[in-house]
Amino acid sequence: MVFPRSLLRRLKTPGAPALVGLALIPLALIAAYAIANFRPLWLLGVFALAGSLVLLTRIEIAALFLPLVIFLPDIGRDLPGPFALFVHDLMILALFGLYAIRQIASRRPVLQIDRRAAFWLLAFIAIAGASLIKAAMLDRAIFLAGVKDWIRLVELTLMTVALAGMIQTRKQARRLLLALCLAGAAAVGVALWAYVHDSEALYRVMNLKRATVQIVGLRYRMVSSMGTAAHTGVCFATLAALATALVRRGARRWTVIFGLALIVLCLVCVVLTFSKGTWVALALAMLVLWTSGRLPRAWIFAVGALAVTGALALMALWGSSLDPGVLATDFFRLSRSSAEIRLARWASVQNVMLREPLLGVGYNCYAYVYGRFAVDSGVMYDYGHPHNMFIDVLTGSGIAGLVMFLGFCSRVLGLARRLTVERGGLAGLGRACYLALLIYFGASLFNSFLFKAGRAGMLLFAVIGLVLALDRMRSEIEDDSDADRVAQQRELERPVAEDQSLGT
Repeated sequence: MVFPRSLLRRLKTPGAPALVGLALIPLALIAAYAIANFRPLWLLGVFALAGSLVLLTRIEIAALFLPLVIFLPDIGRDLPGPFALFVHDLMILALFGLYAIRQIASRRPVLQIDRRAAFWLLAFIAIAGASLIKAAMLDRAIFLAGVKDWIRLVELTLMTVALAGMIQTRKQARRLLLALCLAGAAAVGVALWAYVHDSEALYRVMNLKRATVQIVGLRYRMVSSMGTAAHTGVCFATLAALATALVRRGARRWTVIFGLALIVLCLVCVVLTFSKGTWVALALAMLVLWTSGRLPRAWIFAVGALAVTGALALMALWGSSLDPGVLATDFFRLSRSSAEIRLARWASVQNVMLREPLLGVGYNCYAYVYGRFAVDSGVMYDYGHPHNMFIDVLTGSGIAGLVMFLGFCSRVLGLARRLTVERGGLAGLGRACYLALLIYFGASLFNSFLFKAGRAGMLLFAVIGLVLALDRMRSEIEDDSDADRVAQQRELERPVAEDQSLGT
């Protein structure tokens, strides 16, 4: 397969990407109509046309549309069928398809990521798939649920590979990060608007889930525009971490102002989610950065903004007819009861390890068979979500899966940490991604964001794709410097050798 290179050169003019972007707007409207009215063939046609436009220009443009899909509310309906497709699924498949076609046509490798990270991730996918065989033996319905989540784990891996290969320069990495921040800012605006106005029509149109927390007999609304309050909290906390890359020396004034405003608004939303796991994750991330000497100055202001926001929220509650002492007592009582439920589900892991230690009960299937392994004999066959991603991995794919998963997480964190000491633009981008990963994995100790093709999972793998792309750039810079050093050494050695030959 050979691309029409002359056509590619013509389309790679400065104005061509803008024209292609405008052409994609009516295609996006047609796609929304197709989703809402069950027109899968229309949707496939739209993606074929959009893919052709992007493929003939610059494929990197496709990556800039990914943040819109990540933060896009659930408008319309899912496609029919046992494995219902979401817009997230279609975007990931289209993105990887375009990238793979370009790489194969250009005779370049598709997999361009760190080898160790690729090994750990692919090994984890293989073990997770093998663990589903046991799920099929337990229950066919459980097996189908696990297979759907496993397929989306594969999809997120494909998205990571595509992103890591598409992003070739630091400028492209900054563009993607800026696109994430802009799309996230729109999502924050929608979340705050829905929270303040409490519009039933807005919730119904955007398919937003309304969540509440009960304190002293009264219910308070929670910001939960990303599916649940926990997912909303980790998404906005991760977005705040990425926004720290905008607040850097030498940046334009509007960029710094936008970054600081986005950090503050994200933290306001995090406070209003009442997600204690995300609150703890922020503190853990700050502690790690402080002990390692990598605490960005922007986060000093961010922590101050979080403290002020929390104080204002408490003052708003205390300003009502509630007794502050009763409020605090009831809040800790609710926290204790929530902790007791989670501890009981975590303690039930020992029963899973005694029966299925190697491969577990099936990838993401522990919640559906919790009643068979619960330490509390009164628990029936019930949904026992453990609220811990690492325990989900351990119970679902066993010790083998947990080892591979932890190896992948450690490798990605190590690469991100290494980027924080690099000179130039890589350090700022690497520090933001490192902070985002710390927050995400810290929040995963108290909630489970298993690898579904949802907003939280897509945002995590988008950050991982950025880290792997930046690490490849760092490796290429080191290889180039080594090659230059070897060439200089040979130039120095050559005259010496010639003089010696002449002397003899």
